[in-house]
Amino acid sequence: RDLETLLDIIPVPVFIKDRYFRYIGCSRSFCEYFGLSKEAVIGKSAFDLYPIEIAKRLLPKDQEMLECVHQVYKITTVSPVTDKEVTLEIQKKQMIRNGHFDGFVGVFIDMTESEKQELYLQNRINEEVKKNLQIQAAFQEEMIQNAKFSAIGQMAAGITHEINTPLTYVKGNFEMLLEDMEAFMPDSVRKQTMLKDAKTIQEGLERIESIIETMREASQKSREQKEPTNLFESVVSALILSFNRTKQVVAVRLNERLFTLQMPKNAYTFTCTVQKQRIEQVWIIIVNNALDELIKIDAFENRKFEITLREENGFAIVRFHDNAGGIDAKILPRIFEPFESSKESSGIGIGLNIARQIVLQNDGEIVAYNEGKGAVFEVRFALTKRSKRFYSDD
Repeated sequence: RDLETLLDIIPVPVFIKDRYFRYIGCSRSFCEYFGLSKEAVIGKSAFDLYPIEIAKRLLPKDQEMLECVHQVYKITTVSPVTDKEVTLEIQKKQMIRNGHFDGFVGVFIDMTESEKQELYLQNRINEEVKKNLQIQAAFQEEMIQNAKFSAIGQMAAGITHEINTPLTYVKGNFEMLLEDMEAFMPDSVRKQTMLKDAKTIQEGLERIESIIETMREASQKSREQKEPTNLFESVVSALILSFNRTKQVVAVRLNERLFTLQMPKNAYTFTCTVQKQRIEQVWIIIVNNALDELIKIDAFENRKFEITLREENGFAIVRFHDNAGGIDAKILPRIFEPFESSKESSGIGIGLNIARQIVLQNDGEIVAYNEGKGAVFEVRFALTKRSKRFYSDD
């Protein structure tokens, strides 16, 4: 009776089996766990209480107690009360009487929740390890790309110099030729045709000159220090570098004007103290992300991409707005995190994360949200000087 009292106050399922593996004692917690009365347990074997497949798994473990002093193992089964799968950890201790095996006492602990938590933690660890390896690989790739870009920049510097020298001769001589045509050729249909063709040639030369100048600026050794920079000029430079692709995808509007290679870089002034070339990298990343989505719209004329710069409370705000359907609501809160991307193809989703890091390093802010039928990216920096506008309304 003292043993029964002791068993009943133990708050965990405890059981005692005799040398024939029959239950001769159990705690109240044991009975409650299986939904049985003590009378229904005492004197019974596992084959009397449990489904045959469970009993067959328990019997060999019980038989091992003939030879071992202590035993610990786990078993997965179905709870007879909740009818849900559970994981039990069973511990047993051999009982000896007069030098012979006389049964064993056992206890089991429901490890279901612990197993779930352990599995969850293991999965989280695996995810973090995988993510960190991806980040490490991504930044190693970025270092390789930076080295490539540095080499390409050196090549570009030489190429732009080699192109710019003959271009200067061609442009100068062409302007003199144009002046001679206007001054000495008699008025005729032929003259008008030649002047019209000359205008096309002049526009082509100016386009080459603009591209060469932008390449020259981009190929200059990157300066990490912050300096007063006209954000409008940096946006124009980024659009010139991206123009070969943008012209095939969408007609870009910059401050409500159709962007062309002839757009003057000083049309507006929004001076902020930032790292010029790194900020241009931000614009290129955002533009490329927009182009990747806009190209999914079938008709060219249905695509819209507007970039605006404005001053607000001492800040310069650069706003990129497309009509490509917006950002998935599930991704939007984590859009600037590494490897978050809605793209089905190219890229591993670190571009916007890099853009955000650059903006933060330059004491700026970047936000993304959906508006209308598209996505909006806004970047803001503190103005060093008040903004100026040089464009006329004509």
